[in-house]
Amino acid sequence: MNNDKTEVKNIVSGYDGLCTFENYWGEKLISVRLEHYTSGMLNKTKYFMSTMELENIADRTELKKVFSIRTSIGELERYDYWAVTLHTKSGRLFRTKDRFRCSYTFHDSFDAVLGVNGAARTLYIAFSSSLGCSTELIEVL
Repeated sequence: MNNDKTEVKNIVSGYDGLCTFENYWGEKLISVRLEHYTSGMLNKTKYFMSTMELENIADRTELKKVFSIRTSIGELERYDYWAVTLHTKSGRLFRTKDRFRCSYTFHDSFDAVLGVNGAARTLYIAFSSSLGCSTELIEVL
């Protein structure tokens, strides 16, 4: 009798999601560039690249499901990466660090909330089930 167990791994590839953007920066944002792609840590090829430009976003505004992305779950060495660049009404420019990694899990609905917090100078990403992430926004001089 063979007692070897076969492991079955579900793979979802190319799943679509919609992202909401929230401005809690403390002032109007003249422009915001959102970027998402999947990539590996060793193989840095970018897959499923999505970008969106938003303009004239009032403070304390939530733009529901404005950013369409495609992600992959279950593939080895494949993670979600995000980038945001924002230009404020006061003339300042901020961006995320290069290759900010924050990935969906099998438990998430693939819709997410991306938001900026001016008091903390951060980008935050909230998923439907998993914890999400945040990162500092760096001022570009």
